[in-house]
Amino acid sequence: MTTGDEERGSSGISILWPNTGNEDYKSALKQAKDGKAFNNISCIVRYAVKGGASYQWMGDLETGFMESIEEDVDWEQTTILFAPHHGRKSGKVPASILSKISPKIVIVGEAEDSGYLDYYNGCNTITQLSAGDIVFDSDGDYVHIFTSKSYSADFLENKSKTKNGFYYAGSQKI
Repeated sequence: MTTGDEERGSSGISILWPNTGNEDYKSALKQAKDGKAFNNISCIVRYAVKGGASYQWMGDLETGFMESIEEDVDWEQTTILFAPHHGRKSGKVPASILSKISPKIVIVGEAEDSGYLDYYNGCNTITQLSAGDIVFDSDGDYVHIFTSKSYSADFLENKSKTKNGFYYAGSQKI
């Protein structure tokens, strides 16, 4: 899945975490087994299309845990980052990791009470609660973004795209 050969390339899916030998991960597994905490056993998955966009999910990892594993993960620049822990402040990506990932867009999850969210000031963000379902359509040069609710963001370019049943929010250069 993660590596190619002479016949075909990889699927584009990379599992960046967990490292099952890492002591912080072992501690998080024990806490989960003991019923105390579950967020920090989340995986980090990256999907990259050759010559196109890349996407990264970080589950429900918490900020302090990300800090503790920073040197044990191969962080790469990523086009779209789905904010860990649905964008909650308790899962904010540390600045040192965010600078390595350097996402073009951060997707902040849903929360009726926005007091729990971190909106990643200084980053281009799309808020899922406002946008609804989000579809990404990459053509190699741009990621075209479609939403189930009417949504706009000043940082997106207008490439006049359409997709049945969705609103066109705009496009992001890869």
